[in-house]
Amino acid sequence: MTWLPSTFAAALLVLLLSGSPLSVCGGKAKGSMAMEVSQADFDKHIKESPYVMVMFYAPWCYWSRMLLPDYDKAAEKLAMHDPPVKLIKVDCTRNFVVAEKYGVHEYPTLKFFTDGSIHEYHGGRGVNEIVNWVNRQLEKEHYISTQSEMDSLVSHSDLSVVLIYPAGYDKTDFTRIARHYDDVLFLDTNNTDLADPLQSRYDLPRRNPPFVFMITPHDKVGEKKVVMYDGDLTDHHQLDIFVTSMRFPALVPFTSDNAQRLFKDGRPIFVYLREGGDDKKDEPVPEMVRRVATDFRGALLFTVSGTTEPHEKRLLELIGADEEVYPAVRIITLNPSGHGHYHPALKYRYGGTMTEPLLRQFVFDFQAGSLTPFMKSEPVPDDDGLSPVTTIVGSTFERIVKNPNKDVLVEFYAPWCGHCRKLEPIYKQFAKKVARVPTVTVAKIDATRNEVPKMQIRAYPTLLLFPAKNKDHPIEHRGERTEDGLVNFLLQHASFKFDKSLLDKVEEDDDDFYFEQDL
Repeated sequence: MTWLPSTFAAALLVLLLSGSPLSVCGGKAKGSMAMEVSQADFDKHIKESPYVMVMFYAPWCYWSRMLLPDYDKAAEKLAMHDPPVKLIKVDCTRNFVVAEKYGVHEYPTLKFFTDGSIHEYHGGRGVNEIVNWVNRQLEKEHYISTQSEMDSLVSHSDLSVVLIYPAGYDKTDFTRIARHYDDVLFLDTNNTDLADPLQSRYDLPRRNPPFVFMITPHDKVGEKKVVMYDGDLTDHHQLDIFVTSMRFPALVPFTSDNAQRLFKDGRPIFVYLREGGDDKKDEPVPEMVRRVATDFRGALLFTVSGTTEPHEKRLLELIGADEEVYPAVRIITLNPSGHGHYHPALKYRYGGTMTEPLLRQFVFDFQAGSLTPFMKSEPVPDDDGLSPVTTIVGSTFERIVKNPNKDVLVEFYAPWCGHCRKLEPIYKQFAKKVARVPTVTVAKIDATRNEVPKMQIRAYPTLLLFPAKNKDHPIEHRGERTEDGLVNFLLQHASFKFDKSLLDKVEEDDDDFYFEQDL
């Protein structure tokens, strides 16, 4: 299974995680330090230990097999960490419920559970790389004793959060929040003599410790580079929101350098599109847009983009912007698929005139859930009857897939996906094999050019069976991508059972015969 390529990488690099049908035994191997866990006791292990890394794998996956020995060695080393870090592993072919719960659609996937948060693993696959990555997650907070120490650390970071507290203060919540961010430096000190000099230096309101302030690179009109946190320090949720909202200016230019950080943030993104490219970047943004961005700061990210630069054109494709007249506005939510790769889950088109009250209402309506998302669809293809695989587009998905008289297997693919191309002849031959079964439809949809409500495809290819009697609960094929593997999957999960002997009547080299689906 492939990872989705980042839409905004300088080059569209496809990172391949092969689903080659090589076997590896499940269960705890001799001498293994990483415990095999089932979905029945998964939650118990997560709750029992403050720091848990989980490897979600599939026995048939070559890369899972390659990682398992190093993962076990890393488990042995991290068990000696103070406090200990537990490493466990989950066979997703046997425990698909927990895999689905945590959005695992590629193997192997590593996630780090700590302090009620889940962190995607972005490191290498060697023992030392795993150990070092975990150590960095646990050591994101730095104690300082002097102002010069703080200056030295801050000079190497764009974003810094500083806590000054009196002796005896419980800084547990501050430490927890520090582990939520990879791009923010967290500093703390109980040297209260630093309070007055720092408040004077940064023109902060006078307060007695404990207090928190954040140093940012933002130097826009109406925005301070250093901001004092005004909320309750015992409310770690509000403190977390404060740090998140201050990571970016109220209105962010969309550039090739910051695109990944914007998408990784996780908040909905308000996109203001104006015609042109770098030649227009110095032109002021309308004040009404800046005021809306300032007032909704924290709830959404607000960005300004042109339409002509390469990264801007990729943005237009991502959000389905096809206007002939600009400026235009979209709000998009993003579907993170792990490892820094993203594609839009939902997008909303603004169709009003550019006035401040209407833009505010657009945001209010989005927050209230009263907007209807815009879905992309290719034109309906001509059905020439020459292929055993039915081609679906966004506008025909409901009619074909939700047919209550059919068990429908759908391949969600991407034209650039190497594993999709590898699967294509196998899938076509499989479709010809099951063509004699009148209750089965084998279909495919280009998931990069067509969107379906409530469907979030995280990896390509994804194979989903929509059973005739349970259309709202599709079943993902996670086994071997072979003709026999697909046939056995259908036999097991189709609502309408059929005799496998029907399939034996189709010759493998028969390129012309198949049962024409009644759609």
